[in-house]
Amino acid sequence: MPAPKDPIKKEEWKRKISLGNAGKLTGRSRSEETKEKIRKGVNENYLIHPEIKEILSLRAIEGYENGRVPPMKGKKRNDEWKLKQSLAKRGISFEEKYGEERAKEIKEKISQKTMTLYEDPEYRGGFQRGHKRFTKDRKGKTYEEIYGEEKAKEMKEKISLAEIKRFSDPKEREQSRRTRLTQVFPKVSSIETEIQEELKKRGYKFEAQCPFEITLIDIAFPEKRVAIYVDGDYWHKLPGYKERDERCNKFLEERDWKVLRFWEHEIKGDLEGCMKRIEEVITIGE
Repeated sequence: MPAPKDPIKKEEWKRKISLGNAGKLTGRSRSEETKEKIRKGVNENYLIHPEIKEILSLRAIEGYENGRVPPMKGKKRNDEWKLKQSLAKRGISFEEKYGEERAKEIKEKISQKTMTLYEDPEYRGGFQRGHKRFTKDRKGKTYEEIYGEEKAKEMKEKISLAEIKRFSDPKEREQSRRTRLTQVFPKVSSIETEIQEELKKRGYKFEAQCPFEITLIDIAFPEKRVAIYVDGDYWHKLPGYKERDERCNKFLEERDWKVLRFWEHEIKGDLEGCMKRIEEVITIGE
């Protein structure tokens, strides 16, 4: 008997065939090719006829209300299954998977659901406690310590590419600049702290994290018009950061500021040499 052309009748027809074949595949497994054909057919049906998914969903709910037990209830997904799901969904947007209209609807539902959940103090508190426990275990650790050398390298490369892409957009650069100038920095890097502590020991007064028009100076001597930047070895070698640093140097020098930049490895390897360079500049004219 050929399959009905009407999509809803076709689903009912397939269900009856499925019931008739129940138990016949026991002990046998479908080939990967067959599984892929089934997945493709199901996804195409959902895109063309979204009402089918609604019917199946209602049918499942009706079954659970009548005592049917969900197949995965009380069970845990194994790592292999999780990995397959992750790889299958990686790099696929809602728009690619469901189409523009359906994707917009799904995103709105997720947003509304999230807002509803956050209105519940118990849920919000549980989420915050979980986040604190998660970050507590990782606090003060490097990517390498958390993820291992290989994974850390991969993550840094992804972050680097994302930052380069972001800084290539003039609007993003301007927004980032404005945000940074008004940002409150409760902490500074360890290498900045080393320079600051050494300057304090020698009795020099300075301003840390000093905003000046388009830039935020790490250590500034406004009266002497001296700006000191402490650059991390990894981030400041990236193209987007290098271009930004050069723009800041040029901007300050055009306004009669003297700019000193120190690399992380320079400070760690020869702090005294770095301090000597700073003192040579800030003591000119004294």
